[in-house]
Amino acid sequence: MKKLCDSLTLFRLFACLALIADGLTLGPLGARLAIILLILGYTSDILDGRIARATHKPPTKIGNHEILFDMLLAIGNVLYLGLAGFVFEWVAYPWAIWLLFLIFFGASVIFSIFWGITVTITLPLLIFLSEDWLMLTITLLWGACALLLNQKRAKEVLKKFLEKLKKS
Repeated sequence: MKKLCDSLTLFRLFACLALIADGLTLGPLGARLAIILLILGYTSDILDGRIARATHKPPTKIGNHEILFDMLLAIGNVLYLGLAGFVFEWVAYPWAIWLLFLIFFGASVIFSIFWGITVTITLPLLIFLSEDWLMLTITLLWGACALLLNQKRAKEVLKKFLEKLKKS
């Protein structure tokens, strides 16, 4: 099970690199691929967390850095948006650099806020700017299913985040 969790986590690194390659090679024509990579990446995040919590075992070295792989996926999305020309490069690149800075030096609350903003904004922005209504439908259905299947975990994460926010 640990290898499965690690593989799901490592997939987000692959998705990040694929998003960058997609932006460099296909540009805006690769928007559908970018959306699919993001949905698969976020799904891998949901699955590895569920599986890891179900095993009740300590995390592996990769599992200890799982949030880094989550952030890399978000950074890949921001870079894709800039490389594909959906947002100005002077917006995308500093945002990606800021996220990298927060990974290594940021406070956990600030990190959580900016990661949350990035995840919340960038996928819908990509769908809106690409005007791909089929992918919009698929993403909305995926989002609704993900929320329904993970209500309990979503509440736990939100509660933890609000507690950290109060302490800082």
